[in-house]
Amino acid sequence: MTHQFHRAFHAAANNEGGILNIGPAAISIDNANLRAFVDAVEAVEAIRREADDESSSFPVADAALLDGTDWGPVAYVPERDSYNVRYRGVCWEASAAVVVAAAAEVKAYLGDITKTE
Repeated sequence: MTHQFHRAFHAAANNEGGILNIGPAAISIDNANLRAFVDAVEAVEAIRREADDESSSFPVADAALLDGTDWGPVAYVPERDSYNVRYRGVCWEASAAVVVAAAAEVKAYLGDITKTE
């Protein structure tokens, strides 16, 4: 479970990715897949903001965002306020708050390394 001191992303020393810890999974991941993760979560969150509050649909990130990456579908599950994600063929579910926070951490990391390049 996350708490106020939990970090969802730990960068590798060489800025070539790191360890992404979302829910029950901690995965070693490169920068291209990190960018795809952020894009997918932001797309799903945009769909959620535009959707009717009573909607029971499962917003899914556009597959084109994930083409050429190791990600499979990234979808929000409204009944459990969670995300269902698939990475390198392994599927798991994590709290929406954890996934959104992880995407924000990764986005900040990617912004920082872009500034130093």
